[in-house]
Amino acid sequence: MPVAEHISSGLGQVFDAGSTNFCPLGSTYTPPTGAEALSQVLARSSYTMANLFLRVVTNGTTGSSTSTSRKNAAPGNMSVTIGAGLTGTFEDTVNTDSLVTGDLFCERLVVGAGGSINRSLLGVTLDNSGSNYDRIFVNGEGLGILPGSSITVFQSLSGPIGANTTEADQQLTFRTAATLSNLRVYVSVGAAAATTFRTRKNGANGNQSVIAPLGVTGSFEDTTNTDSVVAGDEICMSVVLGAAETIQIAVWQVKSAGAAAQLVNSDTTTVTISSDTHVAPAGNMSTSLTESQVQMKSRTTFTGKELYLNVKTHGASSGVNLFLRKNGVNTALAVNIPASTTGVFEDTSNTADFVSGDLFHLFFDHGGGAGSIGFTMLSFASSETPVGGGRWYPTQMLNRGPRSRAMGRGLRVP
Repeated sequence: MPVAEHISSGLGQVFDAGSTNFCPLGSTYTPPTGAEALSQVLARSSYTMANLFLRVVTNGTTGSSTSTSRKNAAPGNMSVTIGAGLTGTFEDTVNTDSLVTGDLFCERLVVGAGGSINRSLLGVTLDNSGSNYDRIFVNGEGLGILPGSSITVFQSLSGPIGANTTEADQQLTFRTAATLSNLRVYVSVGAAAATTFRTRKNGANGNQSVIAPLGVTGSFEDTTNTDSVVAGDEICMSVVLGAAETIQIAVWQVKSAGAAAQLVNSDTTTVTISSDTHVAPAGNMSTSLTESQVQMKSRTTFTGKELYLNVKTHGASSGVNLFLRKNGVNTALAVNIPASTTGVFEDTSNTADFVSGDLFHLFFDHGGGAGSIGFTMLSFASSETPVGGGRWYPTQMLNRGPRSRAMGRGLRVP
């Protein structure tokens, strides 16, 4: 009975004292917003949503804060209370929410008085009680294109939305067969012209597309077409924007049904590290020098496999190793990036087994040499041992660690 862990990461985002914030429960990072519609994810299967989990890195509040699940703009059943000034992990292991096709869901965080909260991870499990993983890939954070040249923007299946013009930087190589469906965007600021969003497969347009009409906001979805994916296919999404076009996208999602789930960690720009660095297992490309800030807790038994890395720059004087890490120890699932070498690196041979309660994340062993390495995407696949349980959706991680990245919803394209 496959269960997806939906994880979001975004270490470094501050939630202000006394604020009410809505965040998507998908595989993305989105800055907090007070508008719930801008964070709602659309369910296109029936799920049991469980194990609301968050990791708080800093907490300056003098009063309690509350995180709750949301369903169709109303309170869900899951809730965790974060005491004044407390940090660490918080989880609801008792309550669940039943979702059916068409339900809209997200999370709400109400911050206590006196100070702000920095939350590094947010996650839930989604159990579809079926034989396949029904994973919802979600992108958030918004895309603003200001007047400039006409441009085709490419978007990864998970992570922040941005003005990415190089398709290879945003493509995810699938390592299992899957069916993609229900391409959906939520437009918060209408475009100056009708705008078409598409799936992309192996550098060509896929079968799915949606059109956001001139100046119209709201949700747009392709409920008819699908894309069949086989192992080795390279997948992303795209939108073509005109020279004087401005559009704001709050959520961009697609459903993937297959025999394994892929946890994806990507960014709109090259993320650079120059020392040993810990990375969140999914969502935004969040990095930290402190391991505990990015560790996600598994709530299912699964096997990690097919670790993937897209290296764009490599100025490190020695080789660099990437590991999937378990309970603070490197596993056998690893890739080695020789000095001065770029491109795609994968471990398609080794695996790592996890049980409920294990902590997992990704770790770069920099090798001790000088110089840095830059990358745009990390991923690994997970498949469950048939013992029941749930699938994890880590959703939000907040410290950006040793990297530089333009934040905000307006991105100028020359």
